[in-house]
Amino acid sequence: MKLVTAALFGALLAAPAAAFAQPADPFIWLEDIDSPRAMAWVETQNARTLARLEGDARYGAFLAEGRAILTATDRIAKPEFRADGVDNFWQDATNTHGVWRHTTLASYRSPAPAWDVVLDIDKLAKDEGRNWFWKGATCLKPDQTRCLVRLSNGGGDAVELREFDTVT
Repeated sequence: MKLVTAALFGALLAAPAAAFAQPADPFIWLEDIDSPRAMAWVETQNARTLARLEGDARYGAFLAEGRAILTATDRIAKPEFRADGVDNFWQDATNTHGVWRHTTLASYRSPAPAWDVVLDIDKLAKDEGRNWFWKGATCLKPDQTRCLVRLSNGGGDAVELREFDTVT
């Protein structure tokens, strides 16, 4: 058995490294996400997908139902507890990029909470000429008024961190 193992090991050492190399990735060019070639490929895939979706008789009804759900003003605001109150990130037909807002716990418990806008992402995007998407915030305890806000230009995985004072 030792002889077979030694022979096999010797054969593996003698084999050229290229025989074990991974084949080149034919889609490596997609790593350059903003290149004209990659964007053309994405547009082609999107067009194919959209044609298939729109070709389904249920598409129009599903799209309308989805939009109604996502923009409903009576949906429950998901609470995030911060600074002795409640935060919520809200998107609707008026705030397509959304607003980060805050209210007291008592107000949140009421039928119509009184929200204070902490950061208006639509306004920020317009002011800076960027396509900002909210990716969340992490705030320094115990006061939780100084935060690191995560924003993505275009909605991708890459984020820009910004220091943000929720009071000023």
